[in-house]
Amino acid sequence: MSARDDDMSRASVRLWRWRSNPLRRRIDVVEAWVILAAWVCAIAGGLAAAWVTGSAAAAGYDRARAERRPVSAVVVKRAKSEATTGPTSDRRIRATVRWTGTDGHAHTGRTHVRAGAAPGDPIRVWANARNELTAEPLSPTNAMFQSAMVGLTAAGGAGVVVLVGVQCIQAGLGRRRMRLWADAWEQADRRWGGSVV
Repeated sequence: MSARDDDMSRASVRLWRWRSNPLRRRIDVVEAWVILAAWVCAIAGGLAAAWVTGSAAAAGYDRARAERRPVSAVVVKRAKSEATTGPTSDRRIRATVRWTGTDGHAHTGRTHVRAGAAPGDPIRVWANARNELTAEPLSPTNAMFQSAMVGLTAAGGAGVVVLVGVQCIQAGLGRRRMRLWADAWEQADRRWGGSVV
C-alpha cells in the first residue's frame, strides 16, 4: 500500500460518520454534526472573543493615554525605606514630590523615583485630569502588543470552553452508543437462538 493510499484510507476512516454505512446509526450522525458545530463555534467564537476583548483593551489603553499627561515635579522628601527593583533593574524608592496642576495649584503626592534622587531634583511624573499621580501609560506599540495578548488569551479561553463542552457531549453520546449496541447484540442473540446472560 502506497503512502497516498494510506492517507486516503485514514481520511476515509475519519469521515465514516458522513458516508452511508450499514453500521452507522443516527447517534453517529448527531456526533458528526456536534463536532462540526464545535469547530465552527471554536473558530467563530474565538475570533469574536479575540476581537471584542482586544478592542476593549486597546480602547482602555487609548483612554489612559488621553487622560494622563506628563508633568514636571520636584522631589520634596526622600523615603528612607521601601527600596524596590524595577523592570529595568535600577533601584527605585518612593518619595514625596510636588508639581503644579492644570488648576494652577501646587499638589504633592508619593511616587517612585530613582534611588539617587535628592530633595530639589526635578523629575517627570504622570498625572490625570484630577491632578492625581498615575502610572505612565503604555506606548502605542506596547498597548497594541498587550491588546493582542488579551485577544489571544480570550480566544484560547473560548476554545477551551468549546472543547470541554464537546468532550462532555461526546462522553454522553458514547455512553448512549454503547447502550444501543448492547441492546442490538441482545436482540441479535435472541434472534439467533442464544441466551442472554
